[in-house]
Amino acid sequence: MILKNVPSINHLLDEIKHLIHILPLQFPHGMPEHESDFEHTFINSRGEMIVKKRLKEFEPGPSDIVPKPEEEKWKLQLETVQKELEKQLRSYSVHMEFFKPVYKYKRNEDQKEYRYNFNKDIPKYEW
Repeated sequence: MILKNVPSINHLLDEIKHLIHILPLQFPHGMPEHESDFEHTFINSRGEMIVKKRLKEFEPGPSDIVPKPEEEKWKLQLETVQKELEKQLRSYSVHMEFFKPVYKYKRNEDQKEYRYNFNKDIPKYEW
C-alpha cells in the first residue's frame, strides 16, 4: 500500500509500526515517462516499482518481409493424415503402439530350440 508522507499518516503508522515493515519506494528502471505507463507498473516485495516500458509500434518495411521458411513444405496436410489413419484401420493396427503382441510358443514355432532343451540335461537311466 502506498501512503503519503504527511504528519497525520505518520501518527497512524507509529501506532502499528511493530506490525508492519515500512520500505521506501525505489525506481530501478526510472520513473514512468507518461501517465499511460502507470497502467504497466507494479510494486514487488522489496519496494521496487517496476515499469514495463511500452514498445514502439513496428511497421514492416520492404526489407523486413521474410520469405516462407523451408519447414513450410514439411507441414502436415489433412489428406495425408486421413490416408495414414485409413491405412492403420485396414491393417488392424490402430493402437499397436499401446498393445504390443506377446507370443507364447509351445512347439518350437519360433525356431529357437534352446528353449526346449531343458529336459536333455537329465541323465537317462537304463534298466
